[in-house]
Amino acid sequence: MNKYSIRFIIALFFTSVVLVLGVHILHALYRIPTPSFYLEIVIYFFCSALFSFYKLNTPKRNEPLRFVQILMASIVLKIIIGCVLVYILFRFNPNGANSNAFFFVISYLLFTACEVTVLTIKKNKE
Repeated sequence: MNKYSIRFIIALFFTSVVLVLGVHILHALYRIPTPSFYLEIVIYFFCSALFSFYKLNTPKRNEPLRFVQILMASIVLKIIIGCVLVYILFRFNPNGANSNAFFFVISYLLFTACEVTVLTIKKNKE
């Protein structure tokens, strides 16, 4: 494991903590309804970001085409699995669909920002 992997895991952990604490703080202060599946959403994005980062670190420096192929495949896979997950969440709790969908989008943006930031820093240093 290199220093970028460790930094990425720490960034993912802090993003997860911020999201979970944010849900609880917003509920406590402003009585905003808690998304019913917020932990499942955070766990999904944590695991998917970890998996895609691991796969994106496998190509060597002299294989930029392979890196782009894996990046595109991971994005498409995340979108497809995310759509299935959102559909399942809506079917299980139609009353909490808005809060779950909003939390899903916020989580997607934050975890993707973590992933892009760490990958950009790593690739610029190579």
